[in-house]
Amino acid sequence: MRFESLKGKEFIEANKGKRLGFIQELDLEFNLMNGEIQQLVIPKYSMLGLRKDEQSLMLSWENIRVIGQDIILIER
Repeated sequence: MRFESLKGKEFIEANKGKRLGFIQELDLEFNLMNGEIQQLVIPKYSMLGLRKDEQSLMLSWENIRVIGQDIILIER
């Protein structure tokens, strides 16, 4: 899977069936010692499409259960 293919997917909390939003942009945080992905950093946007720098959703890589064609299921 390519990094770019994660954009546009909807992420859903599997335990509650709650929609958390769509990935418009994202960054990855890596462990520099072993090169493993630690977490996804997903910035939040306002209604006007402006980025809210102080608010980002941090999803731990360990909490991601399934990356499907259209959605990403996470457990918290």
